[in-house]
Amino acid sequence: MFLQEGIRVTSDNRHKQQLEAFDHSTPIEVAGFVGRLVGELKTLAQRHDLDFLAYLLEMAREEAISQSERIRIAEVDASRR
Repeated sequence: MFLQEGIRVTSDNRHKQQLEAFDHSTPIEVAGFVGRLVGELKTLAQRHDLDFLAYLLEMAREEAISQSERIRIAEVDASRR
């Protein structure tokens, strides 16, 4: 646990292990995970009236969705060749 600008933030191995589980994942899987995660963070920010932070998180969520779609389209195109 460490202190960051007066806020207690925990740093534990559980989060590190969860992220390491994605080491062998596909980009689509990672983009989907990131999209879901930032979506949840956006909801948390909205509940606490952190409007600009919620906006930025929504942009990140939309970018994750966009990346997934681009990769999916590229894979479909490649499989047709």
